[in-house]
Amino acid sequence: MSETQLYETIALILSTYPQLTAADICLFIARVKIGHYGPFYGCIDPLKIMAFLRQYAAECRKGKSTAPQSPPPVISEAEERKAVTYEMYQEVCRRAAYGDPEAIRELQPPSAK
Repeated sequence: MSETQLYETIALILSTYPQLTAADICLFIARVKIGHYGPFYGCIDPLKIMAFLRQYAAECRKGKSTAPQSPPPVISEAEERKAVTYEMYQEVCRRAAYGDPEAIRELQPPSAK
């Protein structure tokens, strides 16, 4: 496959299957390599990739082929209280620019505090 074909194939995949995650792509590639979607000989072309991807997407819709999902991270109440809005962050940056020592300390990474 030429470099141009590769980039065109990537653009097709991204526009046709925007819901695919990096884990989905990795699982898809592994399944192609083991011949899950059928054999391929020599070079693999964009048409074959898209045909295999159609099969993979159909499996995903049926719930047979999704990559393992990690549970969403649990945010403790203490961590949630530390969350700031972008406007609050901008205010701290403004205060730090004017030399406010407390604002400067707040902008330091946790290990530097």
